[in-house]
Amino acid sequence: MPPTLMSRGPSEPAREAQFSRTPRSTNMDIESIKSNLSLHGPTRVVINAEGETKPPDRACKEDGVLPLLVFIRNDGWTLGASYEHLEVARKMWADEWVGCYNLSTCEYSTYVETPV
Repeated sequence: MPPTLMSRGPSEPAREAQFSRTPRSTNMDIESIKSNLSLHGPTRVVINAEGETKPPDRACKEDGVLPLLVFIRNDGWTLGASYEHLEVARKMWADEWVGCYNLSTCEYSTYVETPV
């Protein structure tokens, strides 16, 4: 039987689960997330006051933005921000952040308020 449009890709429930913002795991391994941050940086970086984001390599190359603090969401996704954009980043998923990681001091905190 030839493939049809309906037979390609994940089913609707699988697609919904793939893009769900609910936690994938309640047992996030913070140590592996921190290690990944050291090697690859955050998933995305806030590049302006409007909350636009880019992958870390493009944020640095195209906009000159280097993250200072990385917010860690309850599903393991990470968002970096420079000092100028910390408050913008914090507000983006305020109820879903589980911690933050300071890239300059390599300190992790479960307190997610932005520094003064």
